[in-house]
Amino acid sequence: MESSDLSGQRAHGSELEACVLSGQRLLPSEVGRSSVSDRVARLDLLGASEKAPNRKGLPDEFCVCASSGRRILLDEVVKSELSGRFVDRDLAMSSGVSGRIGLPDEMIACEEAGTRLLPDETEVCSITGKRVNRALVGTSDLTGKRGLIRLLQICPETRKTGFAAELVTCAVSGLRVAPSEVAPCAVTGDSVLMRLMVECAMSGRRLRRDRAQSSDKSARLGHPDKIRICTWSGRRLLADETRKCGITGLDFDIDLVPESSPAQPIINLLQSGVPNSLPSDPDTERLRFALGKAGIKVRGLVKECSAHGNTVAYFVDCSGFFGLRKRHAVGFASNDEEFQLLHAPCCGQLHENSWVPEVSKAN
Repeated sequence: MESSDLSGQRAHGSELEACVLSGQRLLPSEVGRSSVSDRVARLDLLGASEKAPNRKGLPDEFCVCASSGRRILLDEVVKSELSGRFVDRDLAMSSGVSGRIGLPDEMIACEEAGTRLLPDETEVCSITGKRVNRALVGTSDLTGKRGLIRLLQICPETRKTGFAAELVTCAVSGLRVAPSEVAPCAVTGDSVLMRLMVECAMSGRRLRRDRAQSSDKSARLGHPDKIRICTWSGRRLLADETRKCGITGLDFDIDLVPESSPAQPIINLLQSGVPNSLPSDPDTERLRFALGKAGIKVRGLVKECSAHGNTVAYFVDCSGFFGLRKRHAVGFASNDEEFQLLHAPCCGQLHENSWVPEVSKAN
């Protein structure tokens, strides 16, 4: 027979059990078993879980639930995979994406799909500012910004992705494209796909194809401010295909104006000599009337019409004082109903087959 180390009561030795904490040999009524490990310990050394059904355990088999604050057994808790803290397994929550465990206050609801997630499984969309499932986020090829994949658009020119604010609209096609694919039109300032633009043959500036103008002579394309209309032919030309008449300053096809000379129609008229008569046709009469309104008294007149008939070159004798004060005038008029002068008559004298411009009184 042996005595209990706690009460001194005697029992057969085979009935006594050793406490794992104190080492005492005790009667069965003086010990209990851990619900966690089944180890034997003195009754007063066993603790009760604060979670029903209040199971028993040894001191090293308890922990505090990080969520409820209750002291419960280790087999009643799980470990957060985010923070490493322990939580009552009945209070623990799992990620809707990965199944990973976390505390209730560690979980975040995806603002796009509503899925419950751990913070390291989420990301803030740079476009909406919402915290969402990282799997729903993509990267802009244009800027590297991260945002919801559903907000990404594809540039049809480069096949690169970008968000709405990163793309520009082509004013011609309406396509939403990467900024690198457009340039401002030199005429309108609109952003236009470069493949839909042409270069001005003179300045190299880019412009919309529908705003470019072509030369009737060479078919070269140019900016509208580089286009000139030939006074004589009426053809549309690039500026480098024209030259100004040395007397009137009007624009002509370069082939019609020898360098530093009058336009060829004026040269032709001057070579015919000073006119001493007035043709008696209606066109001459209308031209004479138009010149009269400009202060030119016509004594003699000779004219030449352009091939298309819309422009007239004239050379008149407007000498005064019974023809003794020599004065002549040359210029161009449009052949409309009233013979509209295209500029103020250029006055001077034809002297030995050369034109001598009149010196203004201001000089």
